[in-house]
Amino acid sequence: MGPLGAWYNMQHATWPTLALTASATLVTGLNDILNPAFIAQVVNLVYIPTYDVAKAEVFDHSNVKANLSSLIWNDTRYSFGDKFQLAFWVIAALDGIDSDASLMLRDYFLLDYTKMTSILGQLVTYIDAI
Repeated sequence: MGPLGAWYNMQHATWPTLALTASATLVTGLNDILNPAFIAQVVNLVYIPTYDVAKAEVFDHSNVKANLSSLIWNDTRYSFGDKFQLAFWVIAALDGIDSDASLMLRDYFLLDYTKMTSILGQLVTYIDAI
């Protein structure tokens, strides 16, 4: 019955109904994209503004060696130090350790499960404080 109802609605939908549906879809989509970007900027500017702070509060606590922490901070794609690229890390933290974003970052930087859990846990602490 569901497909027939959807077909009926497509054939008989009014313009206001279509506009409302499109607006709701747009708002939901923007929320999914803009929310992590906003959170990443706040985390970067307030909690980890420099490499030294990130190293002391996140990387050293997670037992990430200096050369790897420097690579993570300065990476050209998924930099922990860039307020826009940090959004990838925020998405991973919000979605959890077993999320696709987390697995992608873990594989990209060759981080083990324990280190990644610790890094994301620290990010969640910052996110919760916002």
